[in-house]
Amino acid sequence: MLPPDPLKQFRYCPQCGARLASVAAPPLRCGDCGWKFYPHPELGVNVVVFLEGKVVLIRRGIEPFKGCWALPGGFVAYGEEPTVAAVREVREETGLDIAVEALVTATLVRDDPRALLLVPAYLGRVIGGTLSAGDDAAEVQAFSVDELPPIRPAYHREQLDAALMLRSSEAGTGAADE
Repeated sequence: MLPPDPLKQFRYCPQCGARLASVAAPPLRCGDCGWKFYPHPELGVNVVVFLEGKVVLIRRGIEPFKGCWALPGGFVAYGEEPTVAAVREVREETGLDIAVEALVTATLVRDDPRALLLVPAYLGRVIGGTLSAGDDAAEVQAFSVDELPPIRPAYHREQLDAALMLRSSEAGTGAADE
């Protein structure tokens, strides 16, 4: 299931104002001035954070997935580096300051009702702050890997599992735990 078709968001050319004809496939073109629109996924970030050996999760306070446990994360602002967005989102939602240590994976998300999303997941190391829910997180808590609650959306759990595998392989090479 894909979110609403971005080719239907324009009725008039944003360059010259001419009425646009509908098309079935990208790009959307203006017959008068030649302007082209290529739809692309929105960019988000998620972060897997360990605090004293436990996974930090937020309970979402807003839709979609309101009330569900999820990784801290959110949208990347226009012109913002994804790693900067990761640090910002973790601070806003959990009260923790982190350093981004590694890119874990990137997921193309087709079932978010807001948009088609590309969401890289990073591994973050706590460098300060105090665990406290903020922004669109209704609650924040650190869970033992053996006692994780159900996590939604499903790709958040997949990203967490990839981070756990990465962390496990790094532990086998003598890398630091946290």
